[in-house]
Order: sequence, then C-alpha cells, then structure tokens
Amino acid sequence: MAFHLGKRDLESAQKLWEQVPWPWREGLVFTDGLKTYQALFEERPLQHCRCPKADKQRFGETSVVEGANNALRQGVSYLGRKPPLLPARPTGST
Repeated sequence: MAFHLGKRDLESAQKLWEQVPWPWREGLVFTDGLKTYQALFEERPLQHCRCPKADKQRFGETSVVEGANNALRQGVSYLGRKPPLLPARPTGST
C-alpha cells in the first residue's frame, strides 16, 4: 500500500504511483475513473480498470475506492487529534 496527501491532480498521482512497491505495479489498478488516473496510465491502458461501482449511471456515486479511502482515513485519524485537556486545579488546593 502507498499513500500521498495532496490534490487529485496528475502531479500527486505520479507521486503516489512512485511510492507503490514494485511487485504491485505489475497488477491491475482500480480507480474511481478520474481523468487524472487515465492520464497516468495512458501508456499502459490495460493495467487501469475503473471500479464498477464508480459508474454513476448504473450504481450511484458510491465507490469501492472511496470506501477504502474512508476506512484508511478513519484508521489513522487519531494521529491528528489533540490530547484531551486535563481539568484545571482549583485555586487554593495543593
């Protein structure tokens, strides 16, 4: 697995692809059909597959890819949370 925080543009897609381990670069890649990904896989179109649930006309806007992204986002959300605040001591107590 790999991840990259950034916009959904070609530059970010290329940075993400560079982080994918070599053995996984050989297999099929499923995306939500964004044109950026189509441009990234332009030289190897048989490797890029649009996720079936990304087809808005047949399945609505829910996507397996977005579901995986949401699961990852929730799984690491604790990394960005602030620690709980401790209650202040009342004045005059020791």
